[in-house]
Amino acid sequence: MPGAHVRFAKTSRILAGLAGGHADRTWDERIRELVRPDVLILDDFTMRQLNATQADDLYESVSERQGRSLIITSNDRRTPPTRTASAVRSRKRLDVVGILPSWP
Repeated sequence: MPGAHVRFAKTSRILAGLAGGHADRTWDERIRELVRPDVLILDDFTMRQLNATQADDLYESVSERQGRSLIITSNDRRTPPTRTASAVRSRKRLDVVGILPSWP
């Protein structure tokens, strides 16, 4: 993708930013910032358990990106990525979350 706009961020920082958006009423603007890049890379996806608001925010940020690339990474061997993905799916019935672990 020559000339593609890519954003790389830790998942926890994205979620903290969205939480701040709830507090100062800039949540819609912050979601638009996550939709804008051609490729969004969420790093350290399963490093922390998500609460209900975080799961909802993650779902919204993913679903708003329809038609745009999303890469999710995790190096945490303790928590299967599907556990956190299941929490997001169960909150909002997300149809597909594909996560490929980088370990055997």
